Amino acid sequence: RFMDNNYFLFIGIACLFVGLLDLLHALAYKNMGVFHRNDANLATQLWVSARYLQSVSFFLAPFFIKRKMKAEAVVAGCAAVTALFIAAIFTWGIFPECFVEGAGLTRFKIISEYLIALLLLGSLAFVRARRQAFDPEVIRLLTSSLALLSASELAFTLYTDVFGVSNMVGHLLKVFGFFFMYKAVIEIGLTRPYDLLFRELAKSEEKFRLLAENAQDIIYRFRLLPVPCFEYVSPSVTRITGYTPEEHYADPELALKMVHPDDRHLLKEMNLSPESARPRQFYMRWLRKDGRILWTEQHNKLTYNAEGKVASIMGIARDVTDRKESEEKIEILNTELAARASELEALNTELEAFNYSVSHDLRAPLSNISGSCEVLLMDVYAEALDDQGKYFVRSIHGQTKRMNHLIDAMLNFSRVNRQELCRVEVDLSNMALAISVELKMKQPDRRVSFTIAEGAKCYGDPVLLRTVLHNLIGNAWKYTGKQESAEIEFGMTNAEGKTVFYVRDNGAGFDAAQVHKLFRPFHRLHASSEFEGFGVGLATVQRIIHRHGGQIAAEGEVGKGATFSFTLQAGKTVPAQATETMRVRAIHLNP
Repeated sequence: RFMDNNYFLFIGIACLFVGLLDLLHALAYKNMGVFHRNDANLATQLWVSARYLQSVSFFLAPFFIKRKMKAEAVVAGCAAVTALFIAAIFTWGIFPECFVEGAGLTRFKIISEYLIALLLLGSLAFVRARRQAFDPEVIRLLTSSLALLSASELAFTLYTDVFGVSNMVGHLLKVFGFFFMYKAVIEIGLTRPYDLLFRELAKSEEKFRLLAENAQDIIYRFRLLPVPCFEYVSPSVTRITGYTPEEHYADPELALKMVHPDDRHLLKEMNLSPESARPRQFYMRWLRKDGRILWTEQHNKLTYNAEGKVASIMGIARDVTDRKESEEKIEILNTELAARASELEALNTELEAFNYSVSHDLRAPLSNISGSCEVLLMDVYAEALDDQGKYFVRSIHGQTKRMNHLIDAMLNFSRVNRQELCRVEVDLSNMALAISVELKMKQPDRRVSFTIAEGAKCYGDPVLLRTVLHNLIGNAWKYTGKQESAEIEFGMTNAEGKTVFYVRDNGAGFDAAQVHKLFRPFHRLHASSEFEGFGVGLATVQRIIHRHGGQIAAEGEVGKGATFSFTLQAGKTVPAQATETMRVRAIHLNP
């Protein structure tokens, strides 16, 4: 009942029925007068049937090592086989003859003994292969027993007289074989039951002892009743705290002494009222033997005695000092980050106020200057100015207009990061077409050919994405202004699994070595006298693309045009439209 090795139980049940057949074999000998048949063949038949049951049982027994077995089923099986043998010999008379008076053993008897010997040797091989399941002394006794039983079967193939020497030798070998089996199962099982019944438990205990002694964490068991003391503390306590296990065993109060004064109430509460609903996991500061502070994470489990009272506390303590210090640093960084965020919020508020000031306070004087210049250029006052005076007035008027546009550009650039995104499906093809038409209406005399891919769609903020296309297509329009036949293309393609939108032109282009300067605010690669502008358009485009989780890149060559390509956040485009070959719509805007 207490063993998980069913080998011996199977052998024991089988031997009960083997013994029954052996008893009948002994009673069937000549002159015993028990059975009406008074010949040697009956005893030999019963002997062979008993040996078959014995050898087959021994052969099958190793398969029940570490396997579940229903004893009732084994008893029923052995009883059925025994009953069949008895019926075949006594009732039906169909069991083959084994001994003939005057002639000796039959061929069936000799072959059966060899077969039985082979089965016993096979059983021996199986037992040796699974010797880890047995005590070393038990495996030696089993080996001797099975070897002797196999030898006895061979001896029984040589005799011609049931009272001959060979027959006697076979019986003696059988007695010694069962003697060793008795020693293995009965004597050791009774005199040293733990070696046999609880061998696996001892091995398991050794395994967990080695695990505890080599664990990086502290494993402990503290007894509360009847006298508080440490029953076990793993050796890792010395490395972590500086105190040895022996010091804990000698001083039950050491657990309280080494706890940080500010955390001792946790330990006191646990010892004074262990039944309280405390969390099983908690953190506590300890004082090392050298005075340093360390943080521990503890997991405790309570054990109870028969009266239902808490008898001991088993637990694991882990040194989490590095983790706690990291958490404290992260907390400090988060506090500093929150302070910086607050400062940035204040700066943004100031920037908003500045923008408001620029929008209202600076525009008013500029409007007055611009209006005054327009008045001076009217007929009434124009006559009082010579040509040089008129030139100066026109220059002032032009600069005020330029200053007003620069203020608009600055305000638009500052609003990009603060404007809330509203993502919807956007048809960039239709948006590009509308921008192209607007540009053509402003300069209807230009020869420009627009090529716009159809079905270029994405998810994003329609207002901000229109700003992107307006800047990119507007730049292409501006920098192709000196081309006799300008070409501007908007399209979409796939690159490394990403949807890429692009705007390409055959305009002035730029030096590829200066590409890193393109997206700097208020930085231009072309002089204002050559192409007008303030240098904030591409910087604005980059900010919008980044807010959409994408990237923007530029390629160009002086005199051969430029290509600006951009991506949006992965998964936010409409992939069904992103094909390698797209239908395009060519729009020729000629004078």
